[in-house]
Amino acid sequence: MSNGEKQLIHVLLIIIALASLILVVRIKFTPQYDPEIYKRVYSEYENIIEVSQETETNEESNVNTTDENHTNDNDNDTFDADNININDENTTYRVSGITSENTTYTVDGKIAIPKIKVSYPIINETNDEYLKIAPTKLAGPQMHEVGNYCIAGHNYDNNQFFSKLSQLEINDRVYLTSKSGKKMVYLVYDKYSVNEDDLSCLDQDTNGRIESTLITCINSQKQKRLVVKCRMLS
Repeated sequence: MSNGEKQLIHVLLIIIALASLILVVRIKFTPQYDPEIYKRVYSEYENIIEVSQETETNEESNVNTTDENHTNDNDNDTFDADNININDENTTYRVSGITSENTTYTVDGKIAIPKIKVSYPIINETNDEYLKIAPTKLAGPQMHEVGNYCIAGHNYDNNQFFSKLSQLEINDRVYLTSKSGKKMVYLVYDKYSVNEDDLSCLDQDTNGRIESTLITCINSQKQKRLVVKCRMLS
């Protein structure tokens, strides 16, 4: 066997070893979640996206059909996604794929941060199982209401969830969409780290403002948490 062939074999062995290492790392840092919960969460997530798109389409349609020379009895009507009658036979309104007065749901809404390529459902409560699947609501009022809507997300080493949260800067945009399809813009106004037992970032005294707090672990400092504070753009 020539030296060239030996070198080629060595290179191939190194490539195979690296590929195996990458696969092991990915397996190690990929959460092992309940597939049924995962399926339910992302089914609701898709519904929220559809509702949001329908909301935006209706809003654009309302704007485009407004004319100075055109009068209509409904000119003062506004499209309010939060107050749609889900039992109206002429309205298809999706929340968890269920149209009933006693709708139950797992997903509270959607978070999107284009700068760091985040786009996930927000599960409406925090527990170990839910945290494996998506960011979760940790504390606060309903989304887009006065107070501090707090979202927790794991910092996985495979770039999932809030692993790139540290890249956000002041005035970066965070988009929150409620389960009713109402999408609002929040601007980052502060970023800092706290000890894991410091819960001051969950404080609900916002002086009448609508805010959201994003929280994740700092992998290099296991006892620390990264906090990103956001405020709704009025």
